[in-house]
Amino acid sequence: MNGDDDAPIDALCTRLRRHYVWADRVDAMCEAVRAPAPAGVLGHGLASWLTERLQSVSPGRHLRVRWFEEAPADVATEDEHAQRERREAARADAWGLVRVERLDEETIGLLEMSEFYPEAWIAAPVAEAMARLAGVRAVLFDLRRCRGGEPAGVARVASYLFGARPVHLNDLYIRIDDRLEEFWTRPDAPGPRFVDAPVFVLVSRATFSAAEEFAYGLQALGRARVVGEVTRGGANPGAIHRLDAHFAVFIPDARAINPVTGDSWEGRGVSPDVPCAADDALDVARGLAREAIVS
Repeated sequence: MNGDDDAPIDALCTRLRRHYVWADRVDAMCEAVRAPAPAGVLGHGLASWLTERLQSVSPGRHLRVRWFEEAPADVATEDEHAQRERREAARADAWGLVRVERLDEETIGLLEMSEFYPEAWIAAPVAEAMARLAGVRAVLFDLRRCRGGEPAGVARVASYLFGARPVHLNDLYIRIDDRLEEFWTRPDAPGPRFVDAPVFVLVSRATFSAAEEFAYGLQALGRARVVGEVTRGGANPGAIHRLDAHFAVFIPDARAINPVTGDSWEGRGVSPDVPCAADDALDVARGLAREAIVS
């Protein structure tokens, strides 16, 4: 790129230097995106090419450049109206709790989630969902189409799988503040607990971000078996930054650190304990749950 075309690249590198969680990789990332783009690559194609160049230096599925017909959103311009719209969308999405069922003569509970919304929004709906599953002997969490969410929402849901003692689930290192934020289970979460119930987490190639955190964290603690496909591999959260009238970039400004492994699923995904096609995961997990109940 050259001339006026360098403006979004300059803006990209400025924002990477200011926000990207792996500061030591930024120089190489900027060198990668300043390489000549293929002839005729514009718009969405150029955004994809820039994303590939960035990820060639620093793998991670959150890091992404996008192109918009109209001016894109920016973390600095999100207002109360946008927050209200997001909350209404969450309400229309059943607060992410899209399916709550009792299977196999009510011995197996199934909770399918589309997103882990903010904890304050989902605390009551999650308690109601868990109450509907009271008494089941095994629990399946279907995250095959779950697009992510927030760590505190993950902690709220996971709280129902542990007892009164808080359990350390995940940490986030936040670069701008140079601090570590810890996420623990909530012993005061109301409703029934499933402390002794076998737990199975269903995943697919589409399972992303906070949904991966849920699977990875429970797997690391030995609290659940993960069934399905290797997940997408996005562990590091961040925000959208506008580059110009059409380009924006999502920049991870924090990184997940699991307290058990000292690592995360960034760039490689969560590997299932029981690999199978995503379409078969429910049947496979259901069979495993039956075996666990009988044994």
